[in-house]
Amino acid sequence: MNEGLPSKPFSELDQEKLTAVSQEVAFKIVSSILGETPVEVKIMENRVDIHVDCGDDSGLLIGREGQTLAALQYLTSRIVSRRMEAPVRVQFDVGDYRERQDDRLRELALALAERVRATGRPCSTRPMSSYHRRLVHMALQDSPDVQTRSSGEGPLKRVIIQRRRQDGFVAGVRLPGQAAPGGNAGRQRNDAPRQRQPPERGLRRQGLGRILEGDHQGRSPLAGQGRITRVAFICFSAMTYILVT
Repeated sequence: MNEGLPSKPFSELDQEKLTAVSQEVAFKIVSSILGETPVEVKIMENRVDIHVDCGDDSGLLIGREGQTLAALQYLTSRIVSRRMEAPVRVQFDVGDYRERQDDRLRELALALAERVRATGRPCSTRPMSSYHRRLVHMALQDSPDVQTRSSGEGPLKRVIIQRRRQDGFVAGVRLPGQAAPGGNAGRQRNDAPRQRQPPERGLRRQGLGRILEGDHQGRSPLAGQGRITRVAFICFSAMTYILVT
């Protein structure tokens, strides 16, 4: 994300300059969309938090499933990093969107765990950031019968939710080189195709189900969202370049 920038620790950056730059960049971007809108900037331990409270206009900054907000956060982070000549992580929030999203994500993690218990089969989320993966891990860390692990390469990875291992077995599935439990090593394997479990409609209505549940192609959360997302991202990029550079 910040190729070519010096690897300078966040704690060594000029905090006053960082605050001023972040305030300027965020204000220009947000004001170009909503008009003059207050922007609050807080310097945290390892990132910059930018909060915007715009009432009924929050949907314009959040976008479908948070895609516009993610684009704003990405662009702001790139510009601030360039101004500071060091990698800077920025987290953009509008109203209480992040808090509500985190709560829904925890609820979905619990629902997927129930599916694992009911079917005995592992469930996989779609690729997620480290922040969202941590929420899933934390939501299920105290579950006595399910466990989670990250899978994949790069910054976006899946979270696998599966039955907790007991005596080398996971959800009754025999691992390579192991005998089946109860001495049934010679029992025939049923190769009949299993019927896929229908997704929970309630989760779909919550909005995060389609983002987090795995699919056959392993697409990213922004895949297949249509031309509007791509056009919006290009417009934001061009607008930001003109306004801030």
